[in-house]
Amino acid sequence: MHRLTQACVAFFNHPKTNPKLNGSIVKIINNYKKEIEEVEQGNLNDFAVVEKGINVSRKHLQKLRIILRNKEFETKQDEITFFKKQKPYIYGKLKFFVKILKTLSNRP
Repeated sequence: MHRLTQACVAFFNHPKTNPKLNGSIVKIINNYKKEIEEVEQGNLNDFAVVEKGINVSRKHLQKLRIILRNKEFETKQDEITFFKKQKPYIYGKLKFFVKILKTLSNRP
């Protein structure tokens, strides 16, 4: 096998390189949007609904962490999009539900 071909094969078989990483991220975010939409349609004055929103957000952030721990982004633009738009979307919703929970806890 040619030396360059060996290097290409080694690169694509490297555990940190996966061309389907962006697809996995999009899939997780789409699943999150579906699950969180159900929560948001519920009564946000109910502790159980708000806690479910927190749990769903944490679960999906953890899924993203697991994927990113073992793989790298294909391009810098994919990485920028993830950290500027995709992850903050879920994290922002998590902060929203935590704030609601604190507000509900402090009510008489």
